[in-house]
Amino acid sequence: MGNYSILQEREFMRLHDIEQLLTQTYWAKNYTLETIEKSLHHSLSFGVLDETADKQIAFARVITDYATRFYIVDVIVDATYRSKGIGNMLIDAIVHHKDLAPLRGLLITKDAQELYRKFGFEEYGITCMQKTSL
Repeated sequence: MGNYSILQEREFMRLHDIEQLLTQTYWAKNYTLETIEKSLHHSLSFGVLDETADKQIAFARVITDYATRFYIVDVIVDATYRSKGIGNMLIDAIVHHKDLAPLRGLLITKDAQELYRKFGFEEYGITCMQKTSL
């Protein structure tokens, strides 16, 4: 693997890199910088930094009550870095985070079940429901 490090503090997140990452998604490609910044202030943020390129190449947020559950959202690895274990690094950092490890984790994925199974996530057989904004 390359020279990568995990970012776990909001102040180390690189807003413009995150914006570029999220444009690669179907669910967050239209987030504004203001929306991204606000979301960072209301959740735990995780990232992966390519130290050689001095660029944040992966991102995920976690929403939690710190008592019972956490919910993983906005997981993205830059397309040029996929299949290099970066997603594994990111999810490993999340599930082993001291505040999250004892809690029940939840997430929604359309196509990354195999990644999450490696970390103990299982299909739960529930219906996902969504309320869109007014």
